Amino acid sequence: MGTPGTGKSCILALICFYIAINRGYPVLWHRKNEVSSVTYLFHNEMYYQWDDENSACYNALYFAMKGQNCWFCLDGLKQPTMQSCGLSNMFKILATSGKYDVGNDASNSIDMCLVPIWKKDDLQKYGVHSLKVTEADIDARYYVSGGSFY
Repeated sequence: MGTPGTGKSCILALICFYIAINRGYPVLWHRKNEVSSVTYLFHNEMYYQWDDENSACYNALYFAMKGQNCWFCLDGLKQPTMQSCGLSNMFKILATSGKYDVGNDASNSIDMCLVPIWKKDDLQKYGVHSLKVTEADIDARYYVSGGSFY
């Protein structure tokens, strides 16, 4: 979570690419902005993209990919939109600018991460906790000075 323009979508895109390319896991990513909604699938070194205004494609692929160690990512959706599209609890990573009430979802666990700006310590904690990478990996791959990273 974080205010608009802080780089949440950029960070999510980098995470999606990293998981798909370096880790070899399938990634299903649904992105909504003011203009359109698009669903992306990265799977078996292939890339697929669908216009998905009503999230039907994401829903169908979610249930088809559910048991395959797939990473499900939602980007740009606010909680009321997620609920109306049936997307609540259908994500592993959520990037949202809106308020998100964890109490309304029946997820097993949700770790909140507020992203006003990233620091090296934030990246290390995220990498070790969520991606199970070593500190050397983080130094080599994640820490970037300038831009949205501190």
